[in-house]
Amino acid sequence: MAARVAGARAAGAGGRGAGGKGARGDAGYADAQFGEAFSAGRVAAGAAATLALMLLVRVLVCEVPALGPGPGRAGAGGARPLGSAPHGVDLAQFVAEAEWKNDLVLGATLPETWRAAVGTWPRLLRSWLRNFIGGNLLYLSCGGLWMYYAYFVWGRDLFPKGGIPSVAQVRQQVHVSLWAIPIYSLLPSLAEHVVEKGWTVAYADLTVYSPLAYLALFAVYMAFVEWCVYWMHRLLHDIRPAYFALHVTHHIYNDNNALSPMAGLAFDPIDGVMQGFPYALLLFFVPMHMMTFEMLFFATCIWTTNIHDCLDGRCDPIMGAAYHTIHHTSYKFNYGHYFIYCDQIMGTLKVPKREP
Repeated sequence: MAARVAGARAAGAGGRGAGGKGARGDAGYADAQFGEAFSAGRVAAGAAATLALMLLVRVLVCEVPALGPGPGRAGAGGARPLGSAPHGVDLAQFVAEAEWKNDLVLGATLPETWRAAVGTWPRLLRSWLRNFIGGNLLYLSCGGLWMYYAYFVWGRDLFPKGGIPSVAQVRQQVHVSLWAIPIYSLLPSLAEHVVEKGWTVAYADLTVYSPLAYLALFAVYMAFVEWCVYWMHRLLHDIRPAYFALHVTHHIYNDNNALSPMAGLAFDPIDGVMQGFPYALLLFFVPMHMMTFEMLFFATCIWTTNIHDCLDGRCDPIMGAAYHTIHHTSYKFNYGHYFIYCDQIMGTLKVPKREP
């Protein structure tokens, strides 16, 4: 938060798009608001190339014995045939961790009379309930605290010319988000389920890789996530039916005075799941520590709170709120996730105008 507080209000270089109708206006924008339209063939070719590169990484890391995992504390036994995880001995630990997380969250939040009944549910349903409760608590607490400090504690300094969104706008963003969180919660729950089945290359024992190998695999995983989220987001703009069917729900907030930290999860639920899907997909291709994956997944909730507050923390090359505000007001720039690199490579970066 300190980085946000240090900055001034972002002045988007693109300003409001030609088709923008204000904070609560019509989101049926003119063609000029969209980027390049992609043919189905180009989309399929790009997806196939990305999947082929992911598969190459899996083969190199999981099928080449010299690059495979070591024994670790649990005795993980090196490479396995393609199609099965190289960490099969971790499956019991995955289950134990899931039960521990379920007991921790559900035990702390559910009335005692409910716990016995919920305890009879299949683990997948209990994990979904845990993620649903945790997602709500994280969204409401993080967004609420962010707004309290940004608008009430430091509001005069951060917004000297006004521009704080109205109560009605924030309430509408919360309403959309709370309806979507039950669907969002399915993705980490199903990811955990397939990991427990041994269908991925996730691992539970942090010691099977050296610290350097862990960091290298983490970097590869996040590079793929960044690339896939960029394209998922961009195609939701450039494929018109997808935009109007899904992504338009988020882009009704097309004025920086309408954005607030609570807009971070205000998506059509299918749209939100699609943009989070690369995190789960990469578990099949790049070895990732499961607890790290789950922390990353929920960190995204905090990140989306950050980038919708319209405050410029001047944290390049991170794709901060100043960049994302331009995205909301111009519609065809700054599609990136955490960093600006993919937009730089693909020519869709627009840098905020800043006072010297």
